[in-house]
Amino acid sequence: MEINNYIFREDVEIECKEAKGGLPKDIWETYSSFANTSGGTIYLGVKEKKGDFTVSGVDTAEKILKEFWDNLNNPKKISSNILNESNVQVLDIDNNKVIKITVLKADRRQKPVYIGENPFNQGKHSGTFRRNYEGDYKCSNEEIKRMIADQLDRSQDSLIL
Repeated sequence: MEINNYIFREDVEIECKEAKGGLPKDIWETYSSFANTSGGTIYLGVKEKKGDFTVSGVDTAEKILKEFWDNLNNPKKISSNILNESNVQVLDIDNNKVIKITVLKADRRQKPVYIGENPFNQGKHSGTFRRNYEGDYKCSNEEIKRMIADQLDRSQDSLIL
């Protein structure tokens, strides 16, 4: 759906979340998955129902942004903040405030980007995620171990066997 030159759909690099009640709890799974794959954009204040997208807006953008940045800079909540203020914008679309968060692909030395204090944590809202199509999926222990191995100064792929 296109509204004011913004195309709303969900795919491997775009996620829309309704945020009328505040910062969505599942935003961190999407942040982790985008950071651990190819990056992407999260729109807060865009509701999706059966493939149809509606700009619902956010009630208080300032409050949501404060909560977002507080959590993003809390190492007990998320392992790594790879964003700066230029990655987050408040848009005015059809007289509604929509928050656009551009999550960059994390450098291999920053991966895995995970929720909580343990990348292997298998709790419902914790652990390491990856993005496939329009979904956020838990990484397997093998995928997490590979990301950790790639943190070395010289990537395992560049070593001569």
